[in-house]
Amino acid sequence: MRLFLHRFGQISPQLWGWQFTGTVLSTLSLPDLELERLDEVATAKGALFGVSVLKTKEYVYIYGTRDDAFPKLAHIARATTKSLSGPWEFYTGRGWSADPRDSAPILSGVSTQYSVFQSGRLFYLVTMDGRGPFPDTIAVYKAGSPEGPWQGPRIIYKVPGVGRDVVAYNPFVHSQFREGNRYLISYNLNHVNDPSAVFEDAAIYRPRFIWVDFAQIE
Repeated sequence: MRLFLHRFGQISPQLWGWQFTGTVLSTLSLPDLELERLDEVATAKGALFGVSVLKTKEYVYIYGTRDDAFPKLAHIARATTKSLSGPWEFYTGRGWSADPRDSAPILSGVSTQYSVFQSGRLFYLVTMDGRGPFPDTIAVYKAGSPEGPWQGPRIIYKVPGVGRDVVAYNPFVHSQFREGNRYLISYNLNHVNDPSAVFEDAAIYRPRFIWVDFAQIE
């Protein structure tokens, strides 16, 4: 089993005093989940790769987020299905390059984590609507290829319970759970100012789930 793992380092004692330092691709044995190896992943202009993965017949597309910019920017790399560890190619806006320095953003306004999946001939990108700070809506974009160009956004859900202190994040499409064109999407809430709040009210931190009919998205 292969998992992307992100490294973060503490830069201050403050609540948000940490920063992204790198990504590795881990290999775990099954069924005991013993760690077998770690492969370093190239960083393209500070993008955090592995937030979403899409497999096609020829390639595995690895999506990343550059969250040191605002709005946050989505990037994409690809590897052959036989060699996820590399070498990778990075989308330049016009084609693909082996040099991560050539990577260009494919979409602006994404959340740190988002989901990309294929349904029929179309590709869908589901994200918090990151065009503004601390969004309370989930948006979807669609495209005819994994790298875009992306059309949208279309707002598909307004998250209840979000306010000054509680934010929504990590929208994720569980494409293995579907009913026709209806897909299961999860998202999380968290308190951004007081870490003890989730211990006092555990309901804040529980994952939420919604069903979305993508046949209705034009």
